Amino acid sequence: MSDLRFSSYKIFFYFLLLPFLNGCDSDQPIKKAIQQVSVMTMTPETIETNNLLAGRTVASEISQVRPQVNGVVIAQLFQEGSYVKKGQPLYKIDSTLYRDSFEEARGNLELAQATVNSTRLQAERYEQLISVNGVSRQELDDARAAYAQAKAAVNVNRALLKTAQTNLNYTQITAPISGRIGRSTITRGALVTSSQVDALVTIQNLDPMYVDLTQSSDEFMALRKQLTEDGIQPEELSVDLQMNNGMNYPEKGTFKFSDITVDEATGSVTLRSSFANPNQSLLPGMYVRAQLGTGPHPNSLLIPQGIEMRNADGEAFVWVVVQGNKVEQRAITLGEAIDNRWLVLSGLRSGDKVVVEGLQGLSAGLVVEPTPIR
Repeated sequence: MSDLRFSSYKIFFYFLLLPFLNGCDSDQPIKKAIQQVSVMTMTPETIETNNLLAGRTVASEISQVRPQVNGVVIAQLFQEGSYVKKGQPLYKIDSTLYRDSFEEARGNLELAQATVNSTRLQAERYEQLISVNGVSRQELDDARAAYAQAKAAVNVNRALLKTAQTNLNYTQITAPISGRIGRSTITRGALVTSSQVDALVTIQNLDPMYVDLTQSSDEFMALRKQLTEDGIQPEELSVDLQMNNGMNYPEKGTFKFSDITVDEATGSVTLRSSFANPNQSLLPGMYVRAQLGTGPHPNSLLIPQGIEMRNADGEAFVWVVVQGNKVEQRAITLGEAIDNRWLVLSGLRSGDKVVVEGLQGLSAGLVVEPTPIR
């Protein structure tokens, strides 16, 4: 009975090891299965695009008011935070010395004018006397020179009077622009000079209000190319503003211009738009977001979000199946997000087969088995 049981165990272990023994004896190599991937074929679409950009509000006009003459401020003629009009008096500087200078210049001009009259008459008499040898040629020349010098003195004193009048006018500092005036940096009794660096007060025009937006240089170049191809002028672009609290600004903006210099630190370009601000709900320095509407755009290519990858430099790429069912990396430039897809600005063409599933383990030149997605 024991021998029979031992024989049964031997037969059982033999069949258990049989597959491994056959594998060891087989000369056939083990083939690795071809990786299966799902691909989508790039098909152009017509879409409505909006570039969402961040920016800051900027006053359309800014004037830093500084004195143009030296003196002591004797009066402040405005209320801080109020609206002032162009030409409205803001400060009064003690004008005593400037008024005296003006009176002196006016007296010197009158004296010069009187001298002109006397020298003119003398020169005219000498011209009559020279014909009868009543005066010498030298005396006539001296009379003419005196007359010319007197006329020049009149011009000089007239200019001095004008300068004195201008300095006297500058003792009353007026608003160079209309707008909202800020906080005064000086008080009555302060000594101010024409060469000082600090402004007395700042005036800002808040209607219209500018919004300076930033966009990467790559996206800006792609936008400019797109506008050129679609025949759209930058001034035709519409701009919708969104406040930092998520509220939409009721007024629509217009595109003004784009800067011609790329910021070396950020690689971005500044775009300026203008918004009506009748209620002055926009204040300078506010953080906002703006949607730059560029209208319908045919022949646009989109890919699902999540299939894009990044290289060591942070540049986006996708895997594309090419001839021979091999895969290769394709560098792309992504635009705005549209629902759950990315707009591709460059790098792909119509008909390209982009891998959307089975991305793990892919390497350049790998042969795959592509399956189109529905």
